Amino acid sequence: MELWKENKLDKKWELPNKEVAELFCKSKYFKDCKEGYPLDRMLPVFIGAKDGLNSVWDYETKQGKKDYGEVRKFVMEIWNKEKK
Repeated sequence: MELWKENKLDKKWELPNKEVAELFCKSKYFKDCKEGYPLDRMLPVFIGAKDGLNSVWDYETKQGKKDYGEVRKFVMEIWNKEKK
């Protein structure tokens, strides 16, 4: 996933989609999802939060939408494994 730290153009960085999902699943935001908060609300909060990735991504581009979808898919895979 292509990200910008602190929403600054000069702080562009990348993190594999699977790693974003793994980090999210270790966060308090994932726990909130398990308690009923919508994933599509908590995942963007985690990406932007100072105690999360403290970053933004370009969700309006085709690649940004694809990356978010892949991260979401990985999160659901992890969540489903935990339920077993």
